Amino acid sequence: MDGLEKRLRESLQSKLSVGLSLAILGVALIAGIFAFFSGAP
Repeated sequence: MDGLEKRLRESLQSKLSVGLSLAILGVALIAGIFAFFSGAP
């Protein structure tokens, strides 16, 4: 049973890591686009 719990925990951790990375990337992309268009004269 320990092996199953360990795999589930690692899977959850990897899903959370990927999700957080995508969220950060998305926010950075939106901020970059906003900065690009708002900085134009």
